[in-house]
Formats: sequence, C-alpha cells, structure tokens
Amino acid sequence: MFRILYIIHYYCSVINDKTMTFTEQKINKNFLIRFKAREEESNKLIPFSLFQELVSSERLEKKLLYRIWEAGEDECTVKLRRGIEFTFVAR
Repeated sequence: MFRILYIIHYYCSVINDKTMTFTEQKINKNFLIRFKAREEESNKLIPFSLFQELVSSERLEKKLLYRIWEAGEDECTVKLRRGIEFTFVAR
C-alpha cells in the first residue's frame, strides 16, 4: 500500500513540477511522432502541435511526455482509452 501511495505522490509531484518543461522545438527535435487511430491500419507522422490537439489535456500531455522522456528507449508506444495510439521514435 505504501509503495502505491509513493508512486502516486511521485507522479503527481512530477506533473506539477514547473522545472520539467517540454517545448515544441525540443520534442520535434528529439522525436518523430506516429499517430494511429483504431480504424486506420497505417501510421501517420504528425507534428507536436497536432499531438497537443488530440490529447486535449495539458496534464495528460505532460504525464505522457515525462513517461516517454524517462523511458530512454528508441521507440515508446502510448495508447489512450479512445483507441488512439501514439508511437514516439527517437531520432
């Protein structure tokens, strides 16, 4: 139980932390963003501004970007409940 509370506290503090800023230039420079909807079979490359529109929540956006940034992998896939899938590929 303590571990779960610690993890929740950690992620909430990271989301509220103003020092971790993700600018559009920083994301576009370091990642290619592929978008896939449930009905489509092919991935489309999208800019970061379109990613912001599709997520439509600043808090969720920061949470996803932090998770991707900290993963340190070449490719990280994020699936949203709405059937939307984002794949971030490191350049």
